[in-house]
Amino acid sequence: MTGPVAQARAWARANPLLSGAIVAGLIVRIVFWAVTDRRFEDALITIKHAKNAAEGVGLVHHLGEGHVQGFTSALSALVPLPGELIADGGGLVSLRLVSLAAFVLAAVYANRIAGKLNLGAWATALILAYLAFDQLQVFYGMSGMETQIAVAVLLAGIYYIWEERYVASGLALGLALLARPDFVLWVAPAFVFLGVRSLRGTLRAGLVAVAVVLPWLVFTTAYYGSPVPETIKAKAQAFPPYHPSFSDPGAWLHYAANQLSYNGHDWGLLAPFLERSGTVQTPLPNGFLEAVALLVTALAVLGGIATWRYRAWRAAIAFVLLFAAYKFFFLPNFYYEWYYPPALAVIVILAAAGLQRATAALPRLGAAVAVSLALLYAMHLPFSIPLDARVQHDIENRVRVPLGEYLAHVVRPGQTIASESSGYVGYDTNATLYDYPGLTSPTVYKALGAAGRDYYSVCGVVTLLHPDWAVLRPFELGVCRAKYPATMREYRPVRRFAVSDAQSSLELGGLAFGNADRRFIVFRRHP
Repeated sequence: MTGPVAQARAWARANPLLSGAIVAGLIVRIVFWAVTDRRFEDALITIKHAKNAAEGVGLVHHLGEGHVQGFTSALSALVPLPGELIADGGGLVSLRLVSLAAFVLAAVYANRIAGKLNLGAWATALILAYLAFDQLQVFYGMSGMETQIAVAVLLAGIYYIWEERYVASGLALGLALLARPDFVLWVAPAFVFLGVRSLRGTLRAGLVAVAVVLPWLVFTTAYYGSPVPETIKAKAQAFPPYHPSFSDPGAWLHYAANQLSYNGHDWGLLAPFLERSGTVQTPLPNGFLEAVALLVTALAVLGGIATWRYRAWRAAIAFVLLFAAYKFFFLPNFYYEWYYPPALAVIVILAAAGLQRATAALPRLGAAVAVSLALLYAMHLPFSIPLDARVQHDIENRVRVPLGEYLAHVVRPGQTIASESSGYVGYDTNATLYDYPGLTSPTVYKALGAAGRDYYSVCGVVTLLHPDWAVLRPFELGVCRAKYPATMREYRPVRRFAVSDAQSSLELGGLAFGNADRRFIVFRRHP
């Protein structure tokens, strides 16, 4: 028998480890999709731009503030656009389908990179299992973020640079910048390596990358007035780094100590279960999970040393180091966890290389450690999938979805709404949304910048801008009444959306998620 089916079977027999990981990873993601239908809050913000574009409103989140780029990743808005053009709500389907394909590509390129690094079967299996089963890798791509696309684009770029395929490298590097602006930390060392190898080839790669990125820069400049997204400006203003003077070494020591404190829990990003923010309890002791994360970190350091001899791989190591430095020096408070998976994928490749080096004389030990780590990163699945289903079905669908539908019904054109929760709140209405900290609203950005840091909260937005409507969680309401009692006297509650903790339990088998979105109160300003 010949044809595509026969060729696929032959390929699977020739690549049993890779094909098995691909099948397993696809099954996990499809099950996650079917069971949870998870729609992540921040994904809805971006998809709303595509929804409005498909409806002829424009590539904007809401009306009333002109053309505003309220998303960071170009691909996160472009990928759902075809789906929205086909059917209302098709944008999320597009993102999920592309994320499935991106996982397959990520696994293929990771397998090729493992071959370039001369990694054995067990080390390669650890890498593929991590990509297939890790909680961050599965959750964000299948709940509507561009995360899985970013992982695939990064690994493709690493492979093509190693192969010195300059056109393909340029395409991958250009797509990387469209996937994430912070991928400049990857693109820069990548072009340095290419330039060392071949100036002519680097020029070809550069021209291809420019051809990929330039149309988007021209469009955003013409359409939005600037290629810099409103999200970057708002986050930089709300969460700025505080660098001391270069002439004060004592202040820098104090700054470094503070940064170590801020970043002291970053080991959790490599800890099964704990890598997901909002996890308040795990089936395994935190001390054990910390030991796992530190082991993986130590193996990654060893892997970086062991693989430094591969010159083409150094650009990937440089990316990890630059990313870590960026996190340490420029992000003092926090960094959204869906931005980590690309760097974490490279770290796990390094850890696999370190494991192979550390257990070269004891291959059975290496196999045992690789299998154990793979199982630990997959262990969350029977716990987290049911809990994510509860988050969506018992909380989001019963609180925030009807909340958004209610606002679409009662808020008149031209009226304004203030809320921190701009994804669900703004999905069904095009009323002007004053979100905190101004991800989609230049009005909020300017008001907060002029007023000062005492107003940096959704309560400050309400006080400064006096919107017609305010959507607050109970704890936000408490802050508003305590800090701005005069302002809150202007508002009266008109509707509550809530589920009790008992109706939306987020604990299963020792794993428990926290959730702040069970209760919202809608306020109307007195006419």
